[in-house]
Amino acid sequence: KQLKAVKVVRLLRLLKLTRVRRLWRRVESRSSIRYGKLALVQFIVTIFLITHWMANLWAFSLLLVDEHEGVPQWIDAFDERDANLEQKTKDTWWKKYINCLYFASYTMTTVGYGDIGPKNTVETCTVL
Repeated sequence: KQLKAVKVVRLLRLLKLTRVRRLWRRVESRSSIRYGKLALVQFIVTIFLITHWMANLWAFSLLLVDEHEGVPQWIDAFDERDANLEQKTKDTWWKKYINCLYFASYTMTTVGYGDIGPKNTVETCTVL
């Protein structure tokens, strides 16, 4: 449980993002790009960053529940789909990330498709 607390404390390092905002203001003031185009680029970058963070938070929810406790997790839904594959989604970091990115992007932009969803209380709280 101490390890889980350390991982949560590491999330607090996100507060360093205020430096990125200052850097963006410098770029904004020194560039010759019109404000409309710069605002569009800023919006797209912000959406990508938020999607990335939400995907990582969704993946982090897997670490908060011990898989040996018998509590169902969202990644269990891939067991049937991965039955004939050599590399399972549970075992590869990039498959987890792609599925987390997929979940985060469609959850942020629509009401979701229902193929991936929270299966326990920790995951439900993460999605909220």
